[in-house]
Amino acid sequence: MQTYMHITFLNYINTVDFSFSNAKILLAISGGKDSLALLRLMKDYQKIYKWKLGIIHCDHRWRTDSITNMQLIYQYAKELNIDFYLVVNYKFLFTESTVRRWRYISFFNIAIKYNFNLLMTAHTATDEIETFCHNLFRGTSINKLIALKNLKNIAPNLFLCRPLNFLFSNDIYWFCRHFYLPVWSDSTNFQHFIKRNRIRGELIPYLKQYFNPGVEKKIHLFLYSISLQNSYLQIQYQYVYKNLIHSKYVAIHICNYCKLNSYLQMTILQMLLDQTNVFYSFDQVVLIKNFIVKHNYRKFILTYELFRLVYKKNYIYFCYKNSI
Repeated sequence: MQTYMHITFLNYINTVDFSFSNAKILLAISGGKDSLALLRLMKDYQKIYKWKLGIIHCDHRWRTDSITNMQLIYQYAKELNIDFYLVVNYKFLFTESTVRRWRYISFFNIAIKYNFNLLMTAHTATDEIETFCHNLFRGTSINKLIALKNLKNIAPNLFLCRPLNFLFSNDIYWFCRHFYLPVWSDSTNFQHFIKRNRIRGELIPYLKQYFNPGVEKKIHLFLYSISLQNSYLQIQYQYVYKNLIHSKYVAIHICNYCKLNSYLQMTILQMLLDQTNVFYSFDQVVLIKNFIVKHNYRKFILTYELFRLVYKKNYIYFCYKNSI
């Protein structure tokens, strides 16, 4: 039986800029409703597209039943004749950010080691809205507001794909009930000291009840609109970036930088800092921008994380501390 979710999934497969035929695909499966719905869709079309599938599961060791959860997924993978890969949180990481980083590093390592060319996660439109709210409250840029991209090149010959990003939780609930999928209930999803859970369990229902029952779809359309605008603007930013950044070093041309409007100055700085893989906040970007545009230079105008911003001739150089 072909459902609305099948049609939406096929539409994504046929329109995204990636050749899915004969792909070797690693599926991130937690055992929850979203990931099992993704697995069912992939199995339904596996023979048509000649996919080689693999399942990766991350045992966070946060719950006493995590081993039982893992065993259920292993048995399900065995029944479906799919290779199973397990990674375990032996370091006992407990914060959301560190665990998310560990999880994605594990995904990438397994995908690269076993020559998968596509990594699929079961993020939905509802997840995108939760991420939007979380980043908005924390303070962020437009780029970070639309952090969940549907398809992203993350390594040579490896793409990250989110084919359920146009579907909402209600769609997934119906799909899992309709096909009697063995969904595992994760008790940590109900712990509201985790901010994302509070957004999902309290904020979104509140907005739907007292402001707009269709608030999820409205936010999703808004995010889709600004993602289209941002895609165009990124091309323009890259052109400006190439004319400002030193051809050999991590450095900004001061005179040309100061001619830009304030928003573009911030954007160029964020692009440069992204290249260094250093974590930064909005306030820190403002601090660096103000140092550059005020022309009040000394030898070391600013120390930031592992870097010192150094003035020399027409450029501000980002230099490692131990290289000076």
